Amino acid sequence: MSKFLSEFVALDGFDGIYIASRDQLRCTAIRLSTGGVCLFSPVEGLGDEALASLTDLGKVEILIAPNHYHNKGLKEYAKAFPKALICASESAGIRLKNVTGLQFKDIDKLRSRLLSNMKLLQPAGLKTGEVWISIRGIKSHSWLVVDSFCGSIENSKTKIAKPDILKTFPKFGVADRVVYLEWLKRQIEKDSPTTIIPCHGGVINSQKLTSTIWRLVNAKL
Repeated sequence: MSKFLSEFVALDGFDGIYIASRDQLRCTAIRLSTGGVCLFSPVEGLGDEALASLTDLGKVEILIAPNHYHNKGLKEYAKAFPKALICASESAGIRLKNVTGLQFKDIDKLRSRLLSNMKLLQPAGLKTGEVWISIRGIKSHSWLVVDSFCGSIENSKTKIAKPDILKTFPKFGVADRVVYLEWLKRQIEKDSPTTIIPCHGGVINSQKLTSTIWRLVNAKL
């Protein structure tokens, strides 16, 4: 297993999105309208390589805990970037404060600084306070998600990822299946995503993604 997070590299087709990973975990850096960056789901192991690449991207202004389970790297990043705001959804922030001892700002602190092609999403029917970001790319539309989906890599040579659902998500993530599926169906119809950037596993790209993920959630939730 890797000890440190990789450097942040630009995600092809999406201006202002940079990804870094440690094994199967991903942290995403998002360019903000202020010129700084937001780190979505800080991953433990912030080594020299990741830090150097972040210096090139700009000032780290916001750290996002995208649900109440993704908290292990927060203290490390808060120490590295003491002026950064630490944000979470209201429901996640309550538990996160108890677990980490850190102070959390409302997620609107991020919403107001997003670029015009980005939108903050808060899925209904979940119990972890999960936050997504919807991103319009040059030729595609992406969802930056947390535990709702993961990228399963079946071929280590091609690194092509297929959409899947994190095994723990149905039990520990879903509060009301009907409400979540209704929300998800509306969001799929609105965005027609072709890319999913999950916090777990590989990045997923497919022109048939909308029908694939809809079949997936109906089968596994």
